[in-house]
Amino acid sequence: MSSMTQAISRGRGAAAKTTFRSRFQAGPKWLGGKSRHRLPAPLFSWCFAYASRYVTLTGAAVLLCLAAFLPVAVQAITAMPLSLLFVLLASLVPVNLLLGYLLRPQVRCLREPPRRMAAGSTGDIQYRVRNVGRRPVYDLVVDSLPFPVSFSLPAGRVRIDCLAPGEEATLRMPLRAARRGSYRLPAMYVASGFPFHLWQWGMFGTGDRVVYVHPAFKPLSGLELSSRMMYHPGGISLSSKIGHSLEFQGTREYREGDDIRQIHWRSWARLGRPVVREYREEYLCHTAVVMDTLRPRPFFWQEMLPPVDPVFEAAASLTAAVADHLARQDVIVDLFAAGPDLYRFRGGRSLGFLDNMLDVLACLEPAVVDPFAELSEELLTEIAEISGVVLILLSWDEPRQRLTDRLRQLGVDMTAFLIRPDGQASREEYPEWLRVLTPEAIMT
Repeated sequence: MSSMTQAISRGRGAAAKTTFRSRFQAGPKWLGGKSRHRLPAPLFSWCFAYASRYVTLTGAAVLLCLAAFLPVAVQAITAMPLSLLFVLLASLVPVNLLLGYLLRPQVRCLREPPRRMAAGSTGDIQYRVRNVGRRPVYDLVVDSLPFPVSFSLPAGRVRIDCLAPGEEATLRMPLRAARRGSYRLPAMYVASGFPFHLWQWGMFGTGDRVVYVHPAFKPLSGLELSSRMMYHPGGISLSSKIGHSLEFQGTREYREGDDIRQIHWRSWARLGRPVVREYREEYLCHTAVVMDTLRPRPFFWQEMLPPVDPVFEAAASLTAAVADHLARQDVIVDLFAAGPDLYRFRGGRSLGFLDNMLDVLACLEPAVVDPFAELSEELLTEIAEISGVVLILLSWDEPRQRLTDRLRQLGVDMTAFLIRPDGQASREEYPEWLRVLTPEAIMT
Protein backbone atom coordinates (compact mmCIF):
# COMPACT_ATOMS: atom_id res chain seq x y z
CA MET A 1 0.00 0.00 0.00
CA SER A 2 2.86 2.33 0.77
CA SER A 3 4.45 1.68 -2.64
CA MET A 4 1.18 2.58 -4.37
CA THR A 5 0.94 5.78 -2.32
CA GLN A 6 4.49 6.69 -3.26
CA ALA A 7 3.77 6.04 -6.93
CA ILE A 8 0.68 8.26 -6.78
CA SER A 9 2.70 10.99 -5.04
CA ARG A 10 5.44 10.78 -7.67
CA GLY A 11 2.83 10.96 -10.43
CA ARG A 12 1.21 14.02 -8.89
CA GLY A 13 4.60 15.66 -8.44
CA ALA A 14 5.53 15.01 -12.07
CA ALA A 15 2.16 16.35 -13.24
CA ALA A 16 2.59 19.47 -11.08
CA LYS A 17 6.06 20.08 -12.52
CA THR A 18 4.78 19.62 -16.07
CA THR A 19 1.88 22.02 -15.44
CA PHE A 20 4.19 24.63 -13.88
CA ARG A 21 6.65 24.31 -16.77
CA SER A 22 3.92 24.74 -19.40
CA ARG A 23 2.39 27.74 -17.62
CA PHE A 24 5.82 29.29 -17.15
CA GLN A 25 6.64 28.87 -20.83
CA ALA A 26 3.24 30.28 -21.83
CA GLY A 27 3.77 33.40 -19.73
CA PRO A 28 1.28 35.35 -17.60
CA LYS A 29 -2.31 35.32 -18.79
CA TRP A 30 -2.50 39.09 -19.12
CA LEU A 31 0.48 39.29 -21.49
CA GLY A 32 -0.24 39.96 -25.16
CA GLY A 33 1.78 39.26 -28.30
CA LYS A 34 1.78 37.30 -31.52
CA SER A 35 -0.61 34.37 -31.46
CA ARG A 36 0.75 30.80 -31.69
CA HIS A 37 4.25 31.92 -30.66
CA ARG A 38 6.13 30.65 -27.62
CA LEU A 39 7.95 33.14 -25.44
CA PRO A 40 11.67 33.29 -26.28
CA ALA A 41 12.67 34.30 -22.70
CA PRO A 42 9.93 33.30 -20.19
CA LEU A 43 11.68 34.72 -17.10
CA PHE A 44 12.20 38.11 -18.75
CA SER A 45 8.57 38.05 -19.99
CA TRP A 46 7.25 37.41 -16.47
CA CYS A 47 9.37 40.24 -14.99
CA PHE A 48 8.31 42.59 -17.78
CA ALA A 49 4.64 41.69 -17.31
CA TYR A 50 4.64 42.32 -13.55
CA ALA A 51 6.64 45.54 -13.91
CA SER A 52 4.28 46.90 -16.56
CA ARG A 53 1.28 45.92 -14.45
CA TYR A 54 2.30 47.60 -11.18
CA VAL A 55 5.17 50.05 -11.74
CA THR A 56 4.57 53.37 -13.45
CA LEU A 57 7.14 55.27 -15.51
CA THR A 58 7.64 57.74 -12.66
CA GLY A 59 8.00 54.90 -10.18
CA ALA A 60 10.62 53.22 -12.36
CA ALA A 61 12.61 56.46 -12.49
CA VAL A 62 12.44 56.79 -8.68
CA LEU A 63 13.58 53.19 -8.19
CA LEU A 64 16.52 53.74 -10.52
CA CYS A 65 17.52 56.87 -8.61
CA LEU A 66 17.32 54.98 -5.30
CA ALA A 67 19.48 52.19 -6.72
CA ALA A 68 22.04 54.77 -7.90
CA PHE A 69 22.09 56.71 -4.57
CA LEU A 70 22.14 53.63 -2.32
CA PRO A 71 25.94 53.06 -2.33
CA VAL A 72 26.61 56.76 -1.76
CA ALA A 73 24.07 56.96 1.06
CA VAL A 74 25.55 53.92 2.80
CA GLN A 75 29.08 55.31 2.61
CA ALA A 76 28.05 58.81 3.71
CA ILE A 77 25.72 57.73 6.47
CA THR A 78 27.05 60.54 8.64
CA ALA A 79 26.25 63.15 6.01
CA MET A 80 22.83 64.13 7.29
CA PRO A 81 21.43 66.07 4.26
CA LEU A 82 22.21 63.26 1.82
CA SER A 83 20.81 60.60 4.14
CA LEU A 84 17.62 62.59 4.68
CA LEU A 85 17.15 62.96 0.92
CA PHE A 86 17.58 59.22 0.42
CA VAL A 87 15.18 58.35 3.26
CA LEU A 88 12.58 60.86 2.02
CA LEU A 89 12.74 59.51 -1.51
CA ALA A 90 12.60 55.89 -0.33
CA SER A 91 9.64 56.54 1.99
CA LEU A 92 7.49 57.60 -0.96
CA VAL A 93 7.38 54.02 -2.29
CA PRO A 94 5.78 52.29 0.76
CA VAL A 95 3.47 55.27 1.35
CA ASN A 96 2.27 55.08 -2.26
CA LEU A 97 1.87 51.30 -1.91
CA LEU A 98 -0.31 51.62 1.19
CA LEU A 99 -2.44 54.58 0.05
CA GLY A 100 -2.80 53.13 -3.45
CA TYR A 101 -4.02 49.82 -2.05
CA LEU A 102 -6.55 51.50 0.24
CA LEU A 103 -7.81 53.75 -2.59
CA ARG A 104 -7.55 51.15 -5.35
CA PRO A 105 -10.26 51.49 -8.01
CA GLN A 106 -13.34 49.28 -7.86
CA VAL A 107 -14.50 49.34 -11.46
CA ARG A 108 -16.04 47.11 -14.09
CA CYS A 109 -14.73 47.54 -17.60
CA LEU A 110 -15.48 46.09 -21.02
CA ARG A 111 -13.30 46.34 -24.11
CA GLU A 112 -14.51 45.89 -27.68
CA PRO A 113 -11.53 45.93 -30.09
CA PRO A 114 -11.91 45.67 -33.86
CA ARG A 115 -12.11 42.00 -34.79
CA ARG A 116 -10.29 42.49 -38.10
CA MET A 117 -8.05 45.20 -39.44
CA ALA A 118 -6.03 45.74 -42.59
CA ALA A 119 -2.29 46.18 -42.26
CA GLY A 120 -1.50 49.87 -42.08
CA SER A 121 -5.05 50.86 -41.12
CA THR A 122 -6.44 52.39 -37.93
CA GLY A 123 -9.43 51.16 -35.96
CA ASP A 124 -11.15 52.23 -32.76
CA ILE A 125 -11.28 50.30 -29.50
CA GLN A 126 -14.42 50.97 -27.48
CA TYR A 127 -14.41 50.94 -23.68
CA ARG A 128 -17.12 51.02 -21.07
CA VAL A 129 -15.89 51.72 -17.54
CA ARG A 130 -18.22 51.84 -14.54
CA ASN A 131 -17.33 52.72 -10.95
CA VAL A 132 -18.94 50.11 -8.69
CA GLY A 133 -17.21 51.27 -5.50
CA ARG A 134 -18.38 53.60 -2.74
CA ARG A 135 -15.77 56.28 -3.32
CA PRO A 136 -14.69 58.19 -6.43
CA VAL A 137 -11.61 57.01 -8.30
CA TYR A 138 -8.98 59.33 -9.71
CA ASP A 139 -6.39 59.26 -12.47
CA LEU A 140 -7.59 56.11 -14.20
CA VAL A 141 -5.53 54.78 -17.10
CA VAL A 142 -7.65 52.51 -19.33
CA ASP A 143 -5.86 49.54 -20.90
CA SER A 144 -2.55 50.35 -19.24
CA LEU A 145 -0.72 47.13 -20.18
CA PRO A 146 1.66 47.33 -23.16
CA PHE A 147 0.33 46.33 -26.57
CA PRO A 148 2.26 44.14 -29.05
CA VAL A 149 5.01 45.96 -30.91
CA SER A 150 3.08 45.76 -34.18
CA PHE A 151 0.41 48.08 -32.75
CA SER A 152 0.66 51.78 -32.00
CA LEU A 153 -1.65 54.25 -30.26
CA PRO A 154 -1.77 57.46 -32.35
CA ALA A 155 -3.73 59.41 -29.70
CA GLY A 156 -2.15 57.78 -26.63
CA ARG A 157 -3.91 55.87 -23.91
CA VAL A 158 -7.35 56.82 -22.65
CA ARG A 159 -7.38 58.47 -19.22
CA ILE A 160 -10.19 59.38 -16.83
CA ASP A 161 -9.48 62.14 -14.32
CA CYS A 162 -12.35 61.32 -11.97
CA LEU A 163 -15.17 58.79 -11.95
CA ALA A 164 -17.88 59.21 -9.33
CA PRO A 165 -19.57 56.22 -7.61
CA GLY A 166 -22.05 54.60 -10.00
CA GLU A 167 -20.88 56.69 -12.95
CA GLU A 168 -20.17 55.03 -16.29
CA ALA A 169 -17.91 56.33 -19.05
CA THR A 170 -17.84 55.25 -22.72
CA LEU A 171 -14.53 55.91 -24.43
CA ARG A 172 -12.73 55.29 -27.71
CA MET A 173 -9.04 54.81 -28.42
CA PRO A 174 -7.51 54.67 -31.93
CA LEU A 175 -5.38 51.58 -32.64
CA ARG A 176 -3.07 51.32 -35.64
CA ALA A 177 -1.82 47.97 -36.97
CA ALA A 178 1.52 47.99 -38.75
CA ARG A 179 2.05 44.34 -39.70
CA ARG A 180 -0.08 41.44 -40.87
CA GLY A 181 -0.67 38.67 -38.37
CA SER A 182 -2.91 37.17 -35.71
CA TYR A 183 -2.35 38.96 -32.40
CA ARG A 184 -3.47 38.50 -28.83
CA LEU A 185 -3.98 41.79 -27.03
CA PRO A 186 -3.08 42.11 -23.35
CA ALA A 187 -5.86 41.60 -20.89
CA MET A 188 -8.09 44.59 -20.26
CA TYR A 189 -6.60 46.37 -17.21
CA VAL A 190 -7.72 49.65 -15.65
CA ALA A 191 -5.17 51.05 -13.19
CA SER A 192 -4.69 54.15 -11.04
CA GLY A 193 -1.39 55.51 -9.73
CA PHE A 194 -3.09 57.87 -7.26
CA PRO A 195 -1.72 59.63 -5.22
CA PHE A 196 1.99 59.83 -6.18
CA HIS A 197 1.98 57.78 -9.42
CA LEU A 198 4.86 55.59 -8.33
CA TRP A 199 2.88 52.35 -8.03
CA GLN A 200 -0.45 51.55 -9.64
CA TRP A 201 -3.28 49.31 -8.54
CA GLY A 202 -6.09 48.22 -10.81
CA MET A 203 -8.63 45.63 -11.89
CA PHE A 204 -8.93 43.38 -14.90
CA GLY A 205 -11.86 43.71 -17.25
CA THR A 206 -13.47 41.60 -19.94
CA GLY A 207 -13.57 41.70 -23.70
CA ASP A 208 -12.12 40.14 -26.82
CA ARG A 209 -8.36 39.82 -27.09
CA VAL A 210 -7.71 38.33 -30.55
CA VAL A 211 -7.28 40.74 -33.47
CA TYR A 212 -6.68 39.56 -37.03
CA VAL A 213 -4.60 41.93 -39.14
CA HIS A 214 -5.13 40.80 -42.72
CA PRO A 215 -3.06 41.97 -45.68
CA ALA A 216 -4.01 45.26 -47.25
CA PHE A 217 -5.18 44.95 -50.85
CA LYS A 218 -6.86 46.86 -53.64
CA PRO A 219 -9.94 45.37 -55.33
CA LEU A 220 -9.27 43.82 -58.74
CA SER A 221 -11.29 44.91 -61.72
CA GLY A 222 -9.63 43.42 -64.82
CA LEU A 223 -8.89 39.86 -63.72
CA GLU A 224 -10.34 37.29 -66.12
CA LEU A 225 -10.94 33.84 -64.66
CA SER A 226 -12.73 30.74 -65.81
CA SER A 227 -16.51 30.75 -65.57
CA ARG A 228 -17.10 27.18 -66.74
CA MET A 229 -19.80 25.23 -64.95
CA MET A 230 -18.72 21.74 -63.94
CA TYR A 231 -20.42 18.87 -62.18
CA HIS A 232 -20.17 19.07 -58.40
CA PRO A 233 -20.78 15.90 -56.32
CA GLY A 234 -23.81 16.39 -54.13
CA GLY A 235 -25.13 19.16 -56.30
CA ILE A 236 -26.38 22.41 -54.94
CA SER A 237 -27.08 20.84 -51.53
CA LEU A 238 -23.41 21.35 -50.64
CA SER A 239 -23.59 25.06 -51.40
CA SER A 240 -26.04 27.85 -50.81
CA LYS A 241 -29.50 28.24 -52.24
CA ILE A 242 -28.85 31.83 -53.32
CA GLY A 243 -29.92 32.29 -56.94
CA HIS A 244 -30.56 28.58 -57.51
CA SER A 245 -33.03 25.96 -56.43
CA LEU A 246 -33.18 22.21 -56.70
CA GLU A 247 -35.02 21.20 -59.86
CA PHE A 248 -37.50 18.35 -59.36
CA GLN A 249 -36.84 15.74 -62.08
CA GLY A 250 -39.30 12.98 -61.18
CA THR A 251 -39.84 9.98 -58.92
CA ARG A 252 -38.47 6.46 -58.79
CA GLU A 253 -38.73 3.39 -56.60
CA TYR A 254 -37.02 3.44 -53.23
CA ARG A 255 -33.56 1.86 -53.08
CA GLU A 256 -31.65 0.80 -50.03
CA GLY A 257 -29.65 3.74 -48.69
CA ASP A 258 -31.93 6.48 -50.06
CA ASP A 259 -32.76 9.40 -47.80
CA ILE A 260 -36.15 8.71 -46.21
CA ARG A 261 -36.80 12.47 -46.12
CA GLN A 262 -37.18 12.35 -49.92
CA ILE A 263 -40.08 9.85 -49.83
CA HIS A 264 -43.00 10.96 -52.01
CA TRP A 265 -45.97 9.95 -49.88
CA ARG A 266 -48.68 10.51 -52.47
CA SER A 267 -46.95 8.24 -55.01
CA TRP A 268 -46.41 5.60 -52.30
CA ALA A 269 -50.15 5.72 -51.47
CA ARG A 270 -51.09 5.45 -55.14
CA LEU A 271 -48.66 2.65 -56.12
CA GLY A 272 -48.49 0.78 -52.81
CA ARG A 273 -44.67 0.73 -52.66
CA PRO A 274 -42.06 3.26 -51.46
CA VAL A 275 -41.26 6.02 -53.95
CA VAL A 276 -38.69 8.80 -53.55
CA ARG A 277 -38.20 12.15 -55.26
CA GLU A 278 -35.31 12.55 -57.70
CA TYR A 279 -33.59 15.86 -58.42
CA ARG A 280 -31.32 16.97 -61.24
CA GLU A 281 -27.69 17.34 -60.19
CA GLU A 282 -26.31 20.86 -60.32
CA TYR A 283 -23.28 22.15 -62.18
CA LEU A 284 -21.31 24.81 -60.35
CA CYS A 285 -18.40 27.12 -61.00
CA HIS A 286 -15.52 26.04 -58.77
CA THR A 287 -12.17 27.88 -58.51
CA ALA A 288 -9.07 27.05 -56.47
CA VAL A 289 -6.63 29.70 -55.24
CA VAL A 290 -3.21 28.25 -54.40
CA MET A 291 -0.65 30.44 -52.63
CA ASP A 292 3.03 29.51 -52.54
CA THR A 293 4.66 30.08 -49.14
CA LEU A 294 8.24 28.84 -49.62
CA ARG A 295 10.79 31.42 -48.48
CA PRO A 296 14.46 31.17 -47.43
CA ARG A 297 15.09 30.16 -43.84
CA PRO A 298 15.70 33.26 -41.68
CA PHE A 299 18.80 33.72 -39.57
CA PHE A 300 18.54 32.87 -35.89
CA TRP A 301 18.62 36.52 -34.77
CA GLN A 302 15.64 37.27 -37.01
CA GLU A 303 13.35 34.87 -35.13
CA MET A 304 12.97 37.33 -32.24
CA LEU A 305 11.49 40.07 -34.45
CA PRO A 306 11.13 38.77 -38.02
CA PRO A 307 11.73 41.45 -40.64
CA VAL A 308 9.05 42.30 -43.15
CA ASP A 309 9.35 40.07 -46.22
CA PRO A 310 8.06 42.22 -49.11
CA VAL A 311 7.71 39.25 -51.48
CA PHE A 312 5.64 37.18 -49.05
CA GLU A 313 3.50 40.15 -48.00
CA ALA A 314 2.86 41.00 -51.65
CA ALA A 315 1.77 37.41 -52.28
CA ALA A 316 -0.64 37.58 -49.33
CA SER A 317 -2.06 40.87 -50.62
CA LEU A 318 -2.55 39.47 -54.12
CA THR A 319 -4.22 36.36 -52.70
CA ALA A 320 -6.57 38.55 -50.67
CA ALA A 321 -7.41 40.60 -53.76
CA VAL A 322 -8.17 37.46 -55.78
CA ALA A 323 -10.32 36.07 -52.95
CA ASP A 324 -12.19 39.36 -52.78
CA HIS A 325 -12.76 39.29 -56.54
CA LEU A 326 -14.13 35.74 -56.40
CA ALA A 327 -16.25 36.44 -53.31
CA ARG A 328 -18.21 39.00 -55.32
CA GLN A 329 -19.13 36.32 -57.86
CA ASP A 330 -21.35 33.26 -57.69
CA VAL A 331 -18.56 30.70 -57.44
CA ILE A 332 -17.21 28.21 -54.94
CA VAL A 333 -13.66 29.06 -53.85
CA ASP A 334 -11.04 26.71 -52.38
CA LEU A 335 -8.13 28.52 -50.76
CA PHE A 336 -4.98 26.43 -50.37
CA ALA A 337 -1.97 27.72 -48.46
CA ALA A 338 0.77 25.80 -46.68
CA GLY A 339 2.92 27.26 -43.94
CA PRO A 340 3.79 25.64 -40.62
CA ASP A 341 0.27 24.21 -40.98
CA LEU A 342 -1.68 23.28 -44.09
CA TYR A 343 -4.64 25.62 -44.57
CA ARG A 344 -7.57 24.77 -46.75
CA PHE A 345 -10.70 26.85 -46.69
CA ARG A 346 -13.78 26.50 -48.88
CA GLY A 347 -15.97 29.55 -49.32
CA GLY A 348 -18.35 31.22 -51.68
CA ARG A 349 -22.12 30.85 -52.23
CA SER A 350 -22.69 31.33 -48.48
CA LEU A 351 -20.38 28.42 -47.57
CA GLY A 352 -18.05 31.01 -46.08
CA PHE A 353 -17.31 34.67 -46.14
CA LEU A 354 -14.41 36.81 -47.27
CA ASP A 355 -13.58 37.62 -43.65
CA ASN A 356 -12.84 33.95 -42.98
CA MET A 357 -10.45 33.81 -45.93
CA LEU A 358 -8.72 36.94 -44.68
CA ASP A 359 -8.36 35.34 -41.23
CA VAL A 360 -6.50 32.45 -42.85
CA LEU A 361 -4.19 34.87 -44.67
CA ALA A 362 -3.58 36.78 -41.43
CA CYS A 363 -2.37 33.60 -39.69
CA LEU A 364 -0.23 32.45 -42.61
CA GLU A 365 3.55 32.30 -42.11
CA PRO A 366 6.36 31.51 -44.53
CA ALA A 367 7.40 27.89 -44.94
CA VAL A 368 11.02 26.76 -45.00
CA VAL A 369 10.09 23.35 -46.48
CA ASP A 370 8.62 23.23 -49.97
CA PRO A 371 4.83 23.02 -49.44
CA PHE A 372 3.99 21.74 -52.93
CA ALA A 373 5.15 18.24 -52.07
CA GLU A 374 2.19 18.08 -49.68
CA LEU A 375 -0.26 20.37 -51.44
CA SER A 376 -0.15 19.24 -55.05
CA GLU A 377 -1.37 15.68 -54.39
CA GLU A 378 -4.44 16.89 -52.51
CA LEU A 379 -5.16 19.42 -55.20
CA LEU A 380 -4.81 16.98 -58.08
CA THR A 381 -7.21 14.45 -56.52
CA GLU A 382 -10.04 16.96 -56.87
CA ILE A 383 -8.86 18.57 -60.09
CA ALA A 384 -11.75 17.11 -62.09
CA GLU A 385 -14.25 19.14 -60.06
CA ILE A 386 -12.42 22.45 -60.38
CA SER A 387 -13.25 24.87 -63.16
CA GLY A 388 -10.12 26.99 -62.81
CA VAL A 389 -7.01 27.45 -60.71
CA VAL A 390 -5.23 30.65 -59.69
CA LEU A 391 -1.59 30.05 -58.77
CA ILE A 392 0.39 32.67 -56.84
CA LEU A 393 4.03 31.57 -56.93
CA LEU A 394 7.10 32.94 -55.19
CA SER A 395 9.69 31.07 -57.26
CA TRP A 396 9.95 29.20 -60.54
CA ASP A 397 11.67 25.81 -60.30
CA GLU A 398 11.14 22.18 -61.31
CA PRO A 399 8.36 21.26 -58.79
CA ARG A 400 6.31 24.28 -59.84
CA GLN A 401 6.85 23.57 -63.51
CA ARG A 402 5.62 20.00 -63.00
CA LEU A 403 2.53 21.27 -61.20
CA THR A 404 1.62 23.73 -63.94
CA ASP A 405 2.28 21.15 -66.67
CA ARG A 406 0.01 18.66 -64.93
CA LEU A 407 -2.77 21.23 -64.61
CA ARG A 408 -2.51 22.10 -68.30
CA GLN A 409 -2.63 18.39 -69.24
CA LEU A 410 -5.87 17.98 -67.31
CA GLY A 411 -7.41 20.84 -69.22
CA VAL A 412 -7.89 23.13 -66.24
CA ASP A 413 -8.12 26.84 -66.91
CA MET A 414 -5.10 28.21 -65.11
CA THR A 415 -4.04 31.74 -64.21
CA ALA A 416 -0.54 31.92 -62.72
CA PHE A 417 1.28 34.84 -61.10
CA LEU A 418 4.96 34.89 -60.18
CA ILE A 419 6.14 37.49 -57.68
CA ARG A 420 9.83 38.28 -57.99
CA PRO A 421 11.89 41.22 -56.73
CA ASP A 422 12.69 43.70 -59.45
CA GLY A 423 15.93 42.94 -61.27
CA GLN A 424 16.36 39.31 -60.15
CA ALA A 425 15.57 37.76 -63.52
CA SER A 426 14.54 38.84 -66.97
CA ARG A 427 11.09 38.25 -68.41
CA GLU A 428 12.45 35.98 -71.15
CA GLU A 429 13.30 33.24 -68.64
CA TYR A 430 9.63 32.50 -67.90
CA PRO A 431 6.77 31.12 -70.07
CA GLU A 432 4.58 33.60 -71.88
CA TRP A 433 1.45 32.61 -69.98
CA LEU A 434 3.11 33.30 -66.61
CA ARG A 435 2.41 36.79 -65.30
CA VAL A 436 5.49 38.16 -63.55
CA LEU A 437 4.88 40.91 -60.98
CA THR A 438 7.04 42.83 -58.55
CA PRO A 439 6.09 43.48 -54.90
CA GLU A 440 6.04 47.21 -55.58
CA ALA A 441 3.48 46.78 -58.37
CA ILE A 442 1.16 44.89 -56.01
CA MET A 443 1.53 46.97 -52.86
CA THR A 444 1.19 50.37 -54.57
